[in-house]
Amino acid sequence: MLNQSERKAIILYYTCSKNTERLAKEAELVTKECGWQTESILLRTAVKEDIQPENLDFIILGTPVQYFTVPEAALKLIKKLPEFNGTPAFVFSTYGGCVTNNVPYILAKELSKKGAKIIGGAQFLAPHSCRINGDAAIGNVEEAFGKGRPNEKELDNFRDAISRAVRKIESAEAQSIDPNRLKINTMSFISSFMDSFSSLKMKRLFMPHVEINSGMCTGCKKCSIVCDSESIDYDEDDMVLIDRNTCTKCYACIEQCNEGALTTNWKQVEIIVRSMNKIAKNTTTTIVS
Repeated sequence: MLNQSERKAIILYYTCSKNTERLAKEAELVTKECGWQTESILLRTAVKEDIQPENLDFIILGTPVQYFTVPEAALKLIKKLPEFNGTPAFVFSTYGGCVTNNVPYILAKELSKKGAKIIGGAQFLAPHSCRINGDAAIGNVEEAFGKGRPNEKELDNFRDAISRAVRKIESAEAQSIDPNRLKINTMSFISSFMDSFSSLKMKRLFMPHVEINSGMCTGCKKCSIVCDSESIDYDEDDMVLIDRNTCTKCYACIEQCNEGALTTNWKQVEIIVRSMNKIAKNTTTTIVS
C-alpha cells in the first residue's frame, strides 16, 4: 500500500471568470493537507503536457456552464486527455443562476469514456460574469446570480467531500456512483427542451459579438492566451483581431483585457441572463459522493 506522500492527485479545470479555478484551488489545498502530492492545472495546459495517468491516484475535473452545457472548448480538451484506466475521479461545475444542463453528469460521462471511475460530483452556484451597464459583474451585485456563492458552508461541504474521497481511495473503499445521480439540475426539462430545438450555434446567435476598440489595445496578447478556440490574432501593429466565424462568445478575452479594448453589448447579454434566471429558478448547490 502506498504511503500518503506517494499518493498523487491532479485537479484539471477550465475557467473564464475564475469560479472553477477558485474551487480547484480549494481541492488542491485539501488533498495537500491529506499529505498527497497535488497539482491544479488548466485543461489547456494539461493537454499540452505529457500527463502520466499510471502515476495518478485521483482526478478532479471542473468546468463552468456555458450555453446550458459544458463549454465547447473544454469538451474538446477533455476528449484529448489520455486514458485513465480506473483512476477515481470527482467532477464539478459552476454556474451563474441560469439554466444548467446536468454538466456534472456530462463531465462524468466524458471521463468515464476515458476509463476513469466516477466516485462523486458537485454543482455550485457562483458569480455570473455578465456586466451591468458594462461595469460591475451581475454576480458581484445580486444574490440570484451568485453573489457571495459558494458561501463558506458550501465550501466546507466541498472540502469535506474531497477529504472523504481521499480517505476512501487510501483505504481502497472508493466506489463508483451511478452517474444518473449527477443529473442534479432542478429544471433539466428546460435545458433539455432547448437542446432539442436549438443547436449550440443557434444559441450563440442570440449573444452579441466581442467588439474591439483598437485605440485602447496595447498588444499585450493576454486575450489570445485564454482563447481556446484560437479565434484571436494580431495585425502587423500587434493590434487584436477576432475571427467571428470561430469565436464561441465565451467572453473570457474580455475578462482578461485590463485596457478596455474588448467589450460587448452587455445590455443584450443582461436581458438574456435575467430572462433565463426567471425561467429556471434553479439556484441550488449540490454535492454527490
